[in-house]
Formats: sequence, C-alpha cells, structure tokens
Amino acid sequence: MKIRYLDGPRLFRAFAAGAEALIGEREEIDRINVFPVADADTGTNMVATVRAVLHRAEVHPELCLTASSMAAAAVAGARGNSGLILAQYLYGVSHEIGQRATIAGDALGDLLVRAVRWAREAIGQPVEGTILTVIRDWAHAVQRHQHRFPDLADLLPAALPAARDSLLATPTRLAVLAKAGVVDAGAKGFVTLLEGMVTLVRARSRRAVSIPRPAPAPAVTAHAPTSAEGPRYCTEVLVTGGSAGLAELRHVAEAAGESVVIAGGPGALHLHVHTDEPARLFARLEEHGRIESPKVDDMRRQYEAAHARMSRIAVVTDSTCDLPREVLDAHQIHVVPVTIQIGGSNHLDRLTITPRSLYERLAATDCSATTSQAAAADFESVFAAAVQHYEAVLALPLAGRLSGTCNAARLAAEHCGGTIVVVDSRRVSAALGLLVLRAAEAAADGMDLGQLVPAVESWIDKTNIFVAPQNLDAIRRSGRLHGVKGLAASLLGVVPVLSLADDGAIHSASVARLQTGARAAIEARLRSLVETCRVRSWAVVHANASEAAEAWGRELTSIMGSEPLFVTDAAPALGIHAGPGTLGVAVMRE
Repeated sequence: MKIRYLDGPRLFRAFAAGAEALIGEREEIDRINVFPVADADTGTNMVATVRAVLHRAEVHPELCLTASSMAAAAVAGARGNSGLILAQYLYGVSHEIGQRATIAGDALGDLLVRAVRWAREAIGQPVEGTILTVIRDWAHAVQRHQHRFPDLADLLPAALPAARDSLLATPTRLAVLAKAGVVDAGAKGFVTLLEGMVTLVRARSRRAVSIPRPAPAPAVTAHAPTSAEGPRYCTEVLVTGGSAGLAELRHVAEAAGESVVIAGGPGALHLHVHTDEPARLFARLEEHGRIESPKVDDMRRQYEAAHARMSRIAVVTDSTCDLPREVLDAHQIHVVPVTIQIGGSNHLDRLTITPRSLYERLAATDCSATTSQAAAADFESVFAAAVQHYEAVLALPLAGRLSGTCNAARLAAEHCGGTIVVVDSRRVSAALGLLVLRAAEAAADGMDLGQLVPAVESWIDKTNIFVAPQNLDAIRRSGRLHGVKGLAASLLGVVPVLSLADDGAIHSASVARLQTGARAAIEARLRSLVETCRVRSWAVVHANASEAAEAWGRELTSIMGSEPLFVTDAAPALGIHAGPGTLGVAVMRE
C-alpha cells in the first residue's frame, strides 16, 4: 500500500512506533549520556517526553489538529535538554503544518526543514554534534529525496542513513563525546525514534502500534554527574497564561543560570535551566505567567551519592523536616519537597519559593496559600537513584496523620527495586528534623538497617515539638484543629500550646492568654523536662519571626543548659496553618 500523504492518525501511529523503539533503548541512551551533564538521564527524559505525547495527545483525522495536540503534550511533559529540544521541534512542525488537513510526501521535507529553526531557537547558543545537528541533517535529507520518493514508505527509509551518519559523526564535532568514546545521547534517541517510524512505514501497514502504558521511572544504571562543580540544581518549569515570548524568558533564564533550553510559545513555555537559585528564577518567571509542573533535581546530592557517600544507607525525608540547608548538606540527607500553591502557581517548598518570600507575599497580597503532599513520583525518582548507590534506603516522612506524604513514599517504595523502608515518623517540623538528623548520624556511624529501624522507632517516642501560635486566625481557617476551634468560640483571646500525640495527630497541650502566655507554658514544660531526663538536642523554629525566635532561643538556653542545635524557618505546612509569628521548640530526649 502506497503512503502518498500524512494525516492525523498516520502521524500519531508513526510517532508511537518511534516511541516504542525509544523506550526499548532507554538504558543504552542513559549509559552514553555525557553532554551537557553526565547525569545518565537523557534516555529517561526523552522517554518521559514521548510518553507525555502518547498519553495526552488527541488524535484527529486532520493532520493540523493532531500535530497541535502532540506538540502541546510534548511541551507540557518534556524533560531534560534533549526532551525539550524534541518537544520544540514538534512544536515547530505543528506551526509549519498550519491548517493543513494532510500533507503530501513531496512537500514533507520542505516543512521539516522550516521547522528546524524552531528547535534551534530552543537553545540560546546551539552546539554542533548534538540532537540539533542530527535533526537538521535528517530534515535536509528528507527534503533532498522528497520528489524522488513521494511515497512515505520509501521516503523515510531513504532519509534515515543521513541521520545515522550524522549521529556517528557527533564525536568529531564535540570533543567531550570523542573523549568519552560515545555518540551524543540525545542524537541517538532521535535516530532511534526515526528507526521505529521507518520500521512501521516499511511494513506498509495500518496496524495499530501498541502504546506503552505509564511505568515507574527506571533506575539510573550508569553515569552520574562526574563533578560537584557548576550550578547545583537542574530546574524545569512550565510557564502558562502569560504573553512573554521565548526570547524574553530566555533572557530571564540566562540571567539565572546556564544550560538553558526553552520549548513552546506564548501562553505555554517549558524551561530547563541549571541554577544555584531556583527560587530567584521562579520569582522572575512568575512575573510572566503561572508556574506549573515545577521540577528541581539536586545535582550535587546526585554526585555525592555516586562518588562521595558518607554511609551505606540513604536517609530520605520531606521538606517539612525544617533542617537548615547546611545541616542537610553536612549529613547528605535527601529531601523530597512538598508542594505549595499560591497565586495560581505551584511551587516546591524551599526550592522554588523560600519561607521568607512566601510570608512576604501572604502579607502583601490578598492571596492565600495551601500545601499538598509530596508526590509519589518525586519519592520514586529519589528512591530509584538512591538504590543504585546505597545498600538500603530509610525514608522518614512527616506524620501520616497529618498528610498523605507517608503513603506516597510507601507507594513509591513498592514500585522501586532495592531495599527501601518507610517509617511513619509521627512527627513534623523540627521534631522531624531532629529525628532525621539522628538517623543520618547513626547511619554514618555504621549502624545497619536492621538496627536503625527499631532505633528510629524508639527515638520517635522521645521527640516532640511545642508550638505557640501568634493568634487563632490561621488555625480557624485551617480546619485541622476542631477542638481548638471550640475553645476559641468560648474563650476570646485564648492561644493554644500545640503538640503532637503519640500517633502524630496535632492536639492542644494547654491554653493560655496570648502568645506570651503560651510561651511561658512551654518554658514551664521544658523546665520540668530537664529536671526529669537528659535532653539530647533541641531546636527553635519560627514562621516569619526570626528576631523573636533568636531571642527566645537565647532565653531557653538557660533552661535547657545548652544552645539550640539550630534556629530556622518553619515549614510552610506549619506556618500556613498556625500563622505568621508562630514560634516552636522541638526537643529530643535521651
């Protein structure tokens, strides 16, 4: 059967066949990934990109409608440099198709060549010897052969050797590839996609290609970052609803970091940036639209896991643990962020928005903020990488009674190989932080998993936090403390001292007039505590009240007989529900 034209269903079937081939080569593409960063995820990212198309795009008889839907799905779901370049090429192809319901084979090459500029515009400074080079060389090959082979079943196979030759030549164009003795990983992914398409059209069949269903992110099997130098965070985000163009957002992104790739167009732009300050970048981006689907990978922690592990057990927690960054870094603790929704945008706690900027925005505007649990997919990504480098993984999420984060971690653990134990910490904020820190110290001292898990269970019972809210306004809005709401209705001006029950639920340990009374009640409790047992460590947290927290920490030092381990911002999960001005002290007993 001759294939004289391309319509919507044919385009999607060809892409699905290519995606099938790409999924089969994912591990090999990950293995050879050395440029721009040797983080062994090019294959994984390209697979994530094509899967987004397979599962989100709508197939229409008209070529233009199908191509537009595929491009939108690719831009929204793209991952990594090569994934974003592929998405932007699909976006360019869609734009060049215009309103065509079909396109003949003898005009396809012209369209593909015109679309190349869209892919090259995704990169501020395109580098030869990458996927961009192979896309260009292939498109020109299709153009050269389009009149000789108007039948697509002949045209696509005729152009494929040019893509393969371009792939083999990538080491001659990029020194880092020659040094590693590999071809470009993104370019190989694109050629693999083409090979899958050619396999289908050569069959001259209308058979339906089986579309792989979503699967857990596969574990990395080879390279990890080979240096701790350079920007720390690999950051991706979808900016929607704004009028800014690609060039304008590139200027913002390049001012914040490097390895900038942008896909899409006005109204929906997907950015990839390596930066040390994702929160600063996101603050600028939010001036141009809504923030959706944020993703931030800690490349420094990835490097340490592969090359400089402090222990045989990876300790994983979530961002509500309230440990300062310097403590997390000193003990190589892996953190999965919870999500914060504010002003129509989604943010990753402490990564794309800082506690200070969150409270400043809440104070300056009428917008509200909410938090949601860390995603199972985010735990899965951390677990999958960790099991490749550690003997075991111990995860300590915040209390299961307060969030679905613990269940998300357990679900992720079920989908990953290796030894992963998830323990419900039954704690939150600095109480969780003290617990996580002690677990990391024990793991670094050589305690094995069989000893560590029961030890952690015993430490949970010895750890708690006492919180003094500034007032009851935020608590009323939170809807989480029903007993306190009843008290507030009858006792105007009462402030509760909040604590955690044995099962991790929040309860009112006592009540007092105003926050000063609540702090006095906590101090009395601490005096009683130090008289009856030995305190191992303690810490102070606050919700946008750093000066008050520092002063209280100095006052409590005389009671506790030691200085606080740290004084730091409380997680938004605490600050949003208890309110700005809230103070808390966490204690771990021996």
